[in-house]
Amino acid sequence: IIPVPSERLPLRRFEMTLTIKSAAGEYKSTKSFQMVWPDMPFSLRDIDYAINALKYITTEDQRDSLLRGDLEARRDKLEAFWKSKVHTPETAYNEVMVEYYLRVDHASKTFGTLRDPDGFKSDRGRIYILHGPPTKTDRSLNPSTGYQEVWTYERTGKQFIFADQTKSGNYVLISTQSP
Repeated sequence: IIPVPSERLPLRRFEMTLTIKSAAGEYKSTKSFQMVWPDMPFSLRDIDYAINALKYITTEDQRDSLLRGDLEARRDKLEAFWKSKVHTPETAYNEVMVEYYLRVDHASKTFGTLRDPDGFKSDRGRIYILHGPPTKTDRSLNPSTGYQEVWTYERTGKQFIFADQTKSGNYVLISTQSP
């Protein structure tokens, strides 16, 4: 068994070569492997998708810059972007990045509609990604205005009010209340 400091390796493909030399000669064995994390968010598996999902914390110019170059260049730029955020320098694993993309995954699956199946692009997706899960959610139905959903964040005292005025499942942010 040869220990490999996997916590220091970034998410990409690697090749490892083992060379054994003896009086009888030399033996070489090369194996390829892919570095993944046990709780790796699905949205991190596609680099372009992961970069586009940064739309709430970057400018369009920053995203365009991150999207330039070949796959390895884009992956390097994305890693550098997240490394500049809160990061444990002795590991490649970045807790802030993982939390962000777990939120993107949840928003993508939970808040999609027939019109736009990728829920991270919706108003509820944006708020979920930026603020996390609400402390409390209240939903009501007004026959004339449709469904309304109120998300309360007790820690910050913020409330976000969404309405589905077209009764199509597309909730739009109509009001934000702060203390």
